[in-house]
Amino acid sequence: MTKALSVLLIDDNPARAEIVESGLRDAGYVLLERLEGTYDLLARVDALKPDVIVVSIDSPSRDAIEDLRRTTEKPPRPIALFADRSDPATIAAGMKAGVSTDAVEGSAQDRV
Repeated sequence: MTKALSVLLIDDNPARAEIVESGLRDAGYVLLERLEGTYDLLARVDALKPDVIVVSIDSPSRDAIEDLRRTTEKPPRPIALFADRSDPATIAAGMKAGVSTDAVEGSAQDRV
C-alpha cells in the first residue's frame, strides 16, 4: 500500500481554502496544516516536512514567490499554485522560484 502524500496548504481565504481542502481530501491527500500566508514558511516546511505545497491565493506577491523559492533550496518538493489572477511575469517568477505547476482562474474542487 502506498503512503498518501502530505500537503501543506497556503491560503488566506477561508471559503476558498475549504474548497481546496475538500479537493485534496477527495483525491486522497493528507492535509498537514493550512497557513494563511507565507510568513515563517521555511520554518513551517522544516517542521512539517510536507511532500507537496499547495498555494491558493488571489495574486501572488513577489515576497510570497520569494518565500516559496526558499522552500525549494532544501529538499526539493513540488509546489502547486492556484491563482485567481496572474500575469505572465508572475507566472514566470513562480516557475523560476520552483513552482511545479500553476492553475490560473480558480481553485474549484474538481481542479485540485
